[in-house]
Amino acid sequence: MSNYLDSLPVNKEVLPDLFKKLLEPISIENPNEMVEVAARFNKDTNGPNREYYHMSMVTVPETDSVSLDTFDNIPSEGVASFSIPTCSNKGGLSEGYHRPRLDHIVASWGDCSFYNFNLSEDVWMTMGLTPRCVGGDDQRIVYDDLSVPVIGVAKGEISSEFYYQPSRDIHWKMKNDYLRQYLWQKGHVGVRAFYYEGYVQKPEAYEPLLDDGFFSDAPEAGWYDLRLVTTQHGILFQAQAAVIAITPDRCEDRDVHELIWPGDDAPMTKARTEKFPSQSIYLRDSFLEKYEKNSVYSSMPYKYYDKFGCSPGYKGQWDFTECTRVGRNLIRTPVRELYKPKPDAEIFHAFSYAITEEEAKQFDFEQEHIVSKVFRFVDEIVGFGNNLHALAGRIGAHQHTPEEYTGFSPAEIEYSHWAKYPILSKLAQVAPLDMPEQDFLSRCKTLSEVLGRIKSGPLRRILVIAGCDQDHLSKLRGFKLIEVLSNLLEYLAENLESVEAFEGCAPAIDWKQRSRIVAPIFITNDLRNADAHESVKQCIDALERIGFDHANLSDGYGLALDYVFDRVVESLATLNSNMEKSFNQP
Repeated sequence: MSNYLDSLPVNKEVLPDLFKKLLEPISIENPNEMVEVAARFNKDTNGPNREYYHMSMVTVPETDSVSLDTFDNIPSEGVASFSIPTCSNKGGLSEGYHRPRLDHIVASWGDCSFYNFNLSEDVWMTMGLTPRCVGGDDQRIVYDDLSVPVIGVAKGEISSEFYYQPSRDIHWKMKNDYLRQYLWQKGHVGVRAFYYEGYVQKPEAYEPLLDDGFFSDAPEAGWYDLRLVTTQHGILFQAQAAVIAITPDRCEDRDVHELIWPGDDAPMTKARTEKFPSQSIYLRDSFLEKYEKNSVYSSMPYKYYDKFGCSPGYKGQWDFTECTRVGRNLIRTPVRELYKPKPDAEIFHAFSYAITEEEAKQFDFEQEHIVSKVFRFVDEIVGFGNNLHALAGRIGAHQHTPEEYTGFSPAEIEYSHWAKYPILSKLAQVAPLDMPEQDFLSRCKTLSEVLGRIKSGPLRRILVIAGCDQDHLSKLRGFKLIEVLSNLLEYLAENLESVEAFEGCAPAIDWKQRSRIVAPIFITNDLRNADAHESVKQCIDALERIGFDHANLSDGYGLALDYVFDRVVESLATLNSNMEKSFNQP
């Protein structure tokens, strides 16, 4: 490709940075680089920091010459089609009249007031891509290759408006390897056709070129048209250009059997994966984040005997098998299982999170991980539903099913694990020690939502039989009702009373008092409010109320999450224990 910078009449050292970036070729080295294929950028419309450009990538046969004259028919504002055709007679729209002559990566349309953008039909159909929309204020389209899958092959804003100034900037990008594959199939190069303007930062370097405050340079059949204009804010640099940005050369395919894993000294060939089937690889569990945070993958953790596993995969087409959690943030998997049929990109992804066995030994293999904590939590909340069901039967209250008490069916969890309850898998997502505060608060919010599934109505009916004032109970909801129940159960347990003493026991105690047992359950709601109000102080105050030392937050909120989970599980376990003690009293 040409060295465009050296052919300009201006020293490249003083050219605007954004303009120079538009002239740079796209490297073939990084297949995952997101390459800009269409853009409209506007900054400080009438001010001294003015900078603006619009760009559309057009494909041209590799054998054709490229000059600015070739792209004169590109409509203004960098769109593929400007305005809509006029047609006053039936059939008056001639074949191809409304279609742009050149092939654009992004098919865009505008009319000075409204602009919309989409990936060209030829691109997404040729590459087998599937679109999905991101709504709300964002309003973007993302194209995925669901056959692999590769998420986010291409993406960009859907539309913008112009009323004195654009409503937002537009940036469409596409993965380097997919763009090159498309160009390779067509035998075309990708050409940036763009217009740029902005004030220069070192005007003294341009002054020798100016004649009465103006300079223009546009070589015949050249690739650029350059102008310099003196204004009240300084020297305005304006350029229209067409440059070859990317060639139809495919990114080199890497071989997963050439990888040398950390701690190893030779490539992991096919023969070695078969010869050493039990050899293990250690991965940081952050390798799972890619699969946990995108619903197209399956990533539900599971327990077998005393071990916890995870098998992230895609629609039954492939998965990682025999990935076992060791310690708080490590995963161990046999080499043979890691190399079982799956896209090479997934093995490369795992490789980027691999560590040596010596590094793994620095971790405490006995430290409890987040999945174990969630399993303990689920056991207690399911047990709480079972115990409430049994309590209602013993005291003559209406017996709801355990699921009607807590929102979780013991039979469903026994049969299909957490498949019916994806919120539990969300709770068990990777929790690094250096977890940011917002991630911590978001997880606590999810924990509070799970606890919030405990139904008020069935609890209230049980408490009425205990002798609690019905009018007062009618004002209480959720966690407050659990607190009343906790006070009653604690009274029975301390006095070694059987469950039969539950009926009418409320007047004997102060059942409205605060309960230390369920305080952590209330804290999850306080942390949820802290998330809503983005209050750091409110978050720290809530943690200190349940005994957590905020000095431990210096390296992140991972330990705080551990502490909250442990205390909530402890609360539920105490509630269950007190109920079971009353059941077993003679």
